[in-house]
Amino acid sequence: MSKKSKIVFNAADIHSKLTLEEIIALISTGDRDSPEYGLTLMILKNLISGDRSISKDQMYDMFMRNREHISKASFYRILSRLISRGMVTFDDKRQIYTPAILFSNSLQKLAIAWESLVLSQ
Repeated sequence: MSKKSKIVFNAADIHSKLTLEEIIALISTGDRDSPEYGLTLMILKNLISGDRSISKDQMYDMFMRNREHISKASFYRILSRLISRGMVTFDDKRQIYTPAILFSNSLQKLAIAWESLVLSQ
C-alpha cells in the first residue's frame, strides 16, 4: 500500500462477526449517511456478490448509473482508497477489479507489530 489511507475505528466496535455494513462503518471516515459510506458500500457489495469480480467497463457502468448522486472524481477517489487499503485489487492484464485479502493481512501484521511493542521489555 503506497498511499496513506486514513482508517478510523473504535476497538470496542470490532468483533469477528461483523456485517459488510459494519465493516464499512468502521473503516469509513464519514458516518452512515455520508456519500463516502454509501459509495463504499455500493462498490464492495457489488464486488463480493456474484462471481466476485467486476470488469473495468462494469465499474464505469456502475458510476454512470449513479452519476446524478456522485461525481466521477468522488467515485474514483473512493475506489482508489479501497485499492490502497488493500480491500480491492485491479488486474491490469484482465482489466478486472476483485475483492482482496490484503486488508486483513495488513491488519494482522499491524496486530503482530503492536503485540511485540506491548510485550517487549
